[in-house]
Amino acid sequence: MAFEKTVREMEQMLEQDWFEWLENDEAKYEEWRDQLEVLAETATSEFTPSADPDAIDTLLGINEELPILYGEDVVLLYTTLLKSRKEDDSVYERYLTILGAFTDENHPALYEIEKALEAKDYTKAQKLAFALPKALGLE
Repeated sequence: MAFEKTVREMEQMLEQDWFEWLENDEAKYEEWRDQLEVLAETATSEFTPSADPDAIDTLLGINEELPILYGEDVVLLYTTLLKSRKEDDSVYERYLTILGAFTDENHPALYEIEKALEAKDYTKAQKLAFALPKALGLE
């Protein structure tokens, strides 16, 4: 429950006037951003594989808006979300976009997952998605 609570706190932070601070009060924005990053670190330390998938999705959405998590943390959150939402094409698409940014968009490993998704072979897509960081040479 701690993970979910921390993610809710992060959501509440996004309701603040952070964009205005970014434009008009850099010091206040930096302070706010530092607090958000501390909460992100806290959330990853509190994370368990049994975490609420909606909270995981929320954290990943926040990260897409304002990158605060990187590398293994992002991969761990996505693979956990893929376990609970094995047949959610949108999760695969976001995961491929994030990891695809680190490689050639025509990389065969990306294509194989896309092909499995087109065929609705989610078992194969999930297996390939879990192996994707290694296939892209990111491990």
